Amino acid sequence: MICPKCKHDFIPDNRTSQQNKYLHAILGEIAQHTGHTMNEIKQILKYELGYYSTNFNVVIYDSTADMTKEVLGNFIDEVIIFASEKLGMVILSPEEYFSNSNENSK
Repeated sequence: MICPKCKHDFIPDNRTSQQNKYLHAILGEIAQHTGHTMNEIKQILKYELGYYSTNFNVVIYDSTADMTKEVLGNFIDEVIIFASEKLGMVILSPEEYFSNSNENSK
């Protein structure tokens, strides 16, 4: 977005729709593998990977909607590693996932 007065270009650094789509795809795979719901898996992974804070002994999970591209990218990478090391899963890379998605939509 460009400011009409000062012409400063405000480019939001929030996650991309592709990142969000990929995250939900891999969370769905992990949920199916474990028998948990996708929301349960998302909270479990945020806790296991340290994406939370505490306030008066209350756990407050980081919102993926508020994550920057870089932070969400790191979270996704850590989720993939966790799924591989702790669950024995093989998760498609984003390139493989989107390539397969495009082929399946033809």
